[in-house]
Amino acid sequence: MNPRITKDIRVLLPAFALTLSACVLPFFVRTSEPYLLMAVLFSLGCMIMGALAFGNEFQQNTLSLLLSQPIPRISFWKEKMFCLGIATAAVTSAAWLAFNLREKFQADVPWSLIFIPLCAFCGAPLWTLLSRSTLIGLLLSFLVPAFILGGNSLFNEDVMMWNDQQLKWYSGIALLAIYCGLTLWFGYSRFRTLQVLDAGSIVLGRELSIPSRLEALLLRPFRALAARFNGPFAALLKKELRLQQISFFLAGLFCLVAVLGGILYLGQLHLPADKRWALWIFTFDYAFYVAMLPLTAGALCVAEEKAWGLTEWHLTLPPSVMKQWITKILVALATSVGLGLLLPGILALVGEEMFNPSHSDSDFSLESILVFLTFMVGHLLLTSIVIYAACLCTNTIRAIVLALGMLLLGFFAVQITIAISARYDHFGLRAQLHLNDPLLVAIPLFILLCLVQWFAFISYRARKLTTLQLALQAVILIGSVCLLTFVFTNGNLGIAP
Repeated sequence: MNPRITKDIRVLLPAFALTLSACVLPFFVRTSEPYLLMAVLFSLGCMIMGALAFGNEFQQNTLSLLLSQPIPRISFWKEKMFCLGIATAAVTSAAWLAFNLREKFQADVPWSLIFIPLCAFCGAPLWTLLSRSTLIGLLLSFLVPAFILGGNSLFNEDVMMWNDQQLKWYSGIALLAIYCGLTLWFGYSRFRTLQVLDAGSIVLGRELSIPSRLEALLLRPFRALAARFNGPFAALLKKELRLQQISFFLAGLFCLVAVLGGILYLGQLHLPADKRWALWIFTFDYAFYVAMLPLTAGALCVAEEKAWGLTEWHLTLPPSVMKQWITKILVALATSVGLGLLLPGILALVGEEMFNPSHSDSDFSLESILVFLTFMVGHLLLTSIVIYAACLCTNTIRAIVLALGMLLLGFFAVQITIAISARYDHFGLRAQLHLNDPLLVAIPLFILLCLVQWFAFISYRARKLTTLQLALQAVILIGSVCLLTFVFTNGNLGIAP
């Protein structure tokens, strides 16, 4: 086989495995909820594969070597798009079968399963080539079609005052078809004329960054304050905060969109509830931000240094590895909780007080506090899983893919354990997790949090684990998930059925 095609297949394999695994979710859980999780992971997997097709060359700084070979560029384009097309078609077929093999979905044709991979196949390579970043290409390949559909809905309902749902449906399909055709053509044109300069090789190694002028503008107010803090710990702290600059940038964009959505919502109070499309801006803004921030905050703190080749150099500094790790974890977890959990929660409370004061509830009971602490432990666990994945990978996008794969594998382990408990119910087991008592959820999550943090530190200190060590950690983690699920669904421990 052509070695270039072999390399492209190897690059797409992790995201392909994640997307294919998401397609079998409905066969493990006999409810309708997994279809939402399946749709999210399927869409994300397709976008990741589309961005990785060309983004991997930017991550590894191999694009200049690829373009300098005495081979027509159209050959490279065809090889990469061929591998991407085969992978996308395979996961789309698996998802279509998963939707249609169940009785309740046999009469429905999931048309979204056609346009989601098609937008990823056509749009993600273009946005990745334009931004020279895998993560930015991934985000734009999802955001641009979403804004196209949102603009189409706004134009049909509020501008033209058309209530024909069929017309809105077909106009959306036509716009997406035009978008796919244009992005495919411009993607090829961009690759054919792409140039790589040696001076930008360091910049190409950064997977997610903001423009240098904007970075200097944002950091200017903090330079005088940062100059007052000296010493090894202060230097480590400032370095970790510098790594998290994109997390603060995302938080600023989130607040900006939320404020704009609030202003639009105030102007639509006279409309019926189903016509207030500003609510969709809130929903999309919150869902996208809350899902993305722990992934970026956890992956950037370790994977970015690996992408720059600075990890081994940092371990030779006078501060001990433990001190560097504690600083890194404190900054990453504090950023994730502060920006990804507390900030959206405060904005939600403020918005509820402003827009619906009669429905606002200021009663902070013990149960509500326990629920909040449970959400915080779960958020910390999610961020720690991403950090652990970043310690095992060499760049940010691979860390995110591995973290999503870990979460999916943990979900399968929980469902299988619950199924076994339900099958052998005469032993006194109960096949459900009782979310009514927050402590019964917080305790196993906290145990897993400590275990994941321990394994993450071991992986960071060792820099590269052997196959036996990786297998042992995987077995311990999966066994712990199954054991905790088994114990905390056990009726003999006093848990109500």
